Amino acid sequence: MLAEGGSDDGDGGHAMKGPSPKWLVRGRTRAESIAMNDVVSQAGQVGSGGSLLMPLVLVLAGGLMGGLVSFLIELRYEDERIRLFGRNIDGKRLALLAFVETAVGMVGALAIQFVAVLIRLFPSNLDTEGSMLLLSISCIAGFGARRLLPRITSSLEKRIEQAERDAEAATKEASEAREKAEETAEVTRAIASAFRPDAPASEREFSIVQLTKRFETEPLNRSIAIPLARLHRMSGDLHKAIEVLDVFVNAKMLRGQKDKDWADGDYNRACYYSLLYKETGEEKYKSEALDILFSSGTSHPENKTDAISDRDFDAIKNDSKFAEITK
Repeated sequence: MLAEGGSDDGDGGHAMKGPSPKWLVRGRTRAESIAMNDVVSQAGQVGSGGSLLMPLVLVLAGGLMGGLVSFLIELRYEDERIRLFGRNIDGKRLALLAFVETAVGMVGALAIQFVAVLIRLFPSNLDTEGSMLLLSISCIAGFGARRLLPRITSSLEKRIEQAERDAEAATKEASEAREKAEETAEVTRAIASAFRPDAPASEREFSIVQLTKRFETEPLNRSIAIPLARLHRMSGDLHKAIEVLDVFVNAKMLRGQKDKDWADGDYNRACYYSLLYKETGEEKYKSEALDILFSSGTSHPENKTDAISDRDFDAIKNDSKFAEITK
């Protein structure tokens, strides 16, 4: 190929000297162009005083010899039969496999030397020492090609499979996150709509259904449990409100999460038991309200302070135990 500023006489002229061909740099970044020019320049230096034919012959010859040696090592003659890789083989297949093995060796040698060019380890001067080095490296590469290439292929396949799994997992996580965000937005809208003073009973019932579905899968979620219980209270079902909070606080306790959310869940349970006492006059509800308030206030003292001004406790505020809890 004729490069700009060079000759194409094939008789030892500097065919690869001068600026790189325009097609090598067109459409590339400056860094890519510099790297490619270095490869071309080094290849040209190796071919100076001749052509690229000699290094190519040395590389292919080394790869062929290495591949052939690798082939012969596996060859056996047992019980008057030729065996290769532990199997009986006839003459035709033997010749075919010998050709394949040497071809693989040459490909391996070419691959190694191409990498050597890229990292600037390719012999820059093909004198006797440089030629022997090139031949030796190619022979070693050819010998290991059949063993090395499958390993590289296997490694690449594993990496590709892992990348595919990672991509699939990321896609799944993104999809789940999007679905959860949509569900959260839907729940938020349902709560905001249901807590309007003029919201009809049908709208509250719809919101209760929506929140109940979420609560079944997220019993530890305060943002669902407490609003759901309040909606049951607004609908006049204090027993259902308490049942929801029972599930919430018990789930938290089972996981050792006696935190602020747990204490607030208990506080609301105490409120609803106090309201039940106010409605029914049954002492058991007052006793439950006081015991639960004591537990919540002991865990988080600010709840005791809140209880003093909370009108939900009006029915039990005159009880001496309430005074002891909130003092």
